[in-house]
Amino acid sequence: MHFLLEPNVGANNLKFSVQRNTIRNLIETKPLTKINEPENDFYEKEGLILGYDENDELEYIEIIRPSTAEFQKINFFSINLSSCVNEMKKSGFVAPFDDGGYNFESIGLTFYCPQDILESVSLYRSGYFDDL
Repeated sequence: MHFLLEPNVGANNLKFSVQRNTIRNLIETKPLTKINEPENDFYEKEGLILGYDENDELEYIEIIRPSTAEFQKINFFSINLSSCVNEMKKSGFVAPFDDGGYNFESIGLTFYCPQDILESVSLYRSGYFDDL
């Protein structure tokens, strides 16, 4: 799947603050939910992890291969990590490397890249880290 990321909104038809059951009806595949992570729905075939808050509302979208993620015409999985960071900088977004990735807080976007290889791109709802 190809996801167009919209900060503070969501990706494609996956919109923040929408109920889990509504989101599940939008995706053909049934999710895997792990006992130790009941707040997350895993869609392995789609390369997608969706996180929900205590009200079962979507607050976090993590995209991994085979899916692709795009923001402002930057297709993150089609270029290397340094190019991703440089393209974000050209677009006016800067984030220091910290704890295995880059967190562009102003737009709720993170790159997970613990080995200097982009493993996932995540988009989170405004306020997501406030309670963590």
